[in-house]
Amino acid sequence: MKVEDATHGQEIDFPDGNIDRLVPVSTAELMGVSYQKNDRSIILEFGYIKNPDKEEVIIDTRKKLPHPMAVDLYRKLKEYFENEKK
Repeated sequence: MKVEDATHGQEIDFPDGNIDRLVPVSTAELMGVSYQKNDRSIILEFGYIKNPDKEEVIIDTRKKLPHPMAVDLYRKLKEYFENEKK
């Protein structure tokens, strides 16, 4: 299995690769995106509405994507959506 280490811009080969996915997949109701100028990284936040009446929101996932990883994500999403239109 090949895994891209976007932080260091290299691909790592794990011949007998094993990925431990420790958290289940959940559906995000909210998403936030911010840009960090100092290191050109992207912050992604995902969450859900806890109590609409009190306008309470829970952000349960926050990830900082280094610039190379953010560019790779952009390219993959762009390719996906362009191919979806065909």
